Amino acid sequence: MDRQLDPFHCAVDATADDVRIRPIGELDCFSVSHVEEHLSAVHAGGARRIELDLGALSFVDSTGIALVVRWSRASDEGGYSLRVTNGSRDVRRLFELMAISNLLDETPAEKIL
Repeated sequence: MDRQLDPFHCAVDATADDVRIRPIGELDCFSVSHVEEHLSAVHAGGARRIELDLGALSFVDSTGIALVVRWSRASDEGGYSLRVTNGSRDVRRLFELMAISNLLDETPAEKIL
């Protein structure tokens, strides 16, 4: 029996200043551009606080890690905040192995909507 995986997509919740982007599925070289497009669009739209919620990811590869690092650095220099939240145990372990666990925000998320 073939198991068909749900296609990758992003859920986006927004208020005037706050945006939560929740990628769902596998964040890899095939899907990272979709998340990048969402991040770019909300940033260009003036969002001051962006949350990248990783709670619905089943897999992250090196391109997903690079995306998080790149946007984290850009937020430090760009006058907006990026919170990376809800990493699963496997995602947290990957961030630890890559020595970037400091990029994961483990504090409970505040409701933004």
